[in-house]
Amino acid sequence: MGESVVLRTLDKVTATTRDFTVKIGEDLDYGSLNIAVKHCEKTPPEETPETYAFLQIKDNRLDGEGERGEAEMIFSGWMFGSNPAISPLDHGVYDVWVIGCNVKN
Repeated sequence: MGESVVLRTLDKVTATTRDFTVKIGEDLDYGSLNIAVKHCEKTPPEETPETYAFLQIKDNRLDGEGERGEAEMIFSGWMFGSNPAISPLDHGVYDVWVIGCNVKN
């Protein structure tokens, strides 16, 4: 089991990407998203390389008056580093990918 996960984010409006390292059990606030990192794994070196993480992502949308409304769960599941299209985040403004899992040696 990993200690932290490396995520890459894309803001589709500004076309900017950023990488974040988030410890297991902690959350990342990115734009209107709250990304909860629950678990990550990395296959052993003798196996086909794969990194995967269990994420729960909520969207804290504005209520039309500039205030944050009730957060809506928009993703809950495993994301795979080698093939993000298997289980993608479907959001109009943001994309999130798993890049790596930091494992204690």
